[in-house]
Formats: sequence, structure tokens, C-alpha cells
Amino acid sequence: MNETRENKCTFWQGVGKVIKKSMENYIVVSHEGITKFKVSIFTFAILFLLLHGVLLVAMVVSLFFGVKYSFAGKDDLSRANRVMETAGDRASEWWSGRRYSTYSDSEVNELCRKYDEKKD
Repeated sequence: MNETRENKCTFWQGVGKVIKKSMENYIVVSHEGITKFKVSIFTFAILFLLLHGVLLVAMVVSLFFGVKYSFAGKDDLSRANRVMETAGDRASEWWSGRRYSTYSDSEVNELCRKYDEKKD
């Protein structure tokens, strides 16, 4: 009986820690280097549960228009910020017509030169 009581306390303590961390850390939305707004991760999670379809589509579409998402707060969130930055960069590259390529610029130039030589 005491073991289940201890497990319940440990579970709810863990839930409390997660909620506390989500209130201390924020999702920051910026465009062209200007912070538009920031919202706690807890609030974002509640909004996402209520409006998951609309919110997800809006976030993905906004990436193509230069909106950047990042995390800020008490914890070290640099790893998550690198992932968010990469996603935003890839969306911007795609939207501007530059598809992601495994070739470097010099390799692309060499391939174009060879193609032009064959064409003549």
C-alpha cells in the first residue's frame, strides 16, 4: 500500500516538474530579426491541443515567409534552437527557388560548364 502511495507521489512530482519547466521556457516567434511575441511552452501546448490542425499549418506556412521560431528560458535550449534554425533555413531556401543540393557551388559550376561544352 505504501509503495503505490510513493509511486503516486513520484508521478505527480514529475508532472509538476514538467509543468514548471514548461512555464519557465518560451517559444519565441520572430520575423526579420524582430521578436513578434513569445509564449510559454505550457500555453503553446494547451493551444496546440485545442487547435492542432490550424496551428500546425500556420507554423509550417509561416516558415516559408521568413518567420523564425526559437526557444528561450532558464534551460539550455541551444540544441533545439539549432534544429528550429535549420528547419527555417531549409524552408527559406526551398521557397526562394534554391533547392537543397549535396553539390557545392564549384561542383555545380563545373557540371554546368561540362554541359555547355557538350551542347556546343
